[in-house]
Amino acid sequence: MNTQDMHNDDALDEVLNRHAVAPASAALRARILSTAQTLPQKSPPVSELLRQLLRSIGGWGVAGPALAFSMLLGVSFDLATRTTATASTLDSTTIWELAMLSTDTTADQDSLQ
Repeated sequence: MNTQDMHNDDALDEVLNRHAVAPASAALRARILSTAQTLPQKSPPVSELLRQLLRSIGGWGVAGPALAFSMLLGVSFDLATRTTATASTLDSTTIWELAMLSTDTTADQDSLQ
């Protein structure tokens, strides 16, 4: 039988029906059933998974400083790579004007014109 004949559903069914599969041995059947019975039936909630993860990495004694360091690293990297104007590059009157806390009324009049 060539591959073009296999495109026909009936021919494929015939080939598959001719192939005999030996039944599973009793030992294989028992191993499959014992594995299926030992698997958890329902996955644990996310809170339990996070608790197990925290326990496996050493508790808050390790996770707390690591989390704090990673947050500090992220903020530091953001501040180091920021290209927009920061408070240190603006003069104090501009900062006050941006916050609309300026007591200078001429600056407010200039912004309206």
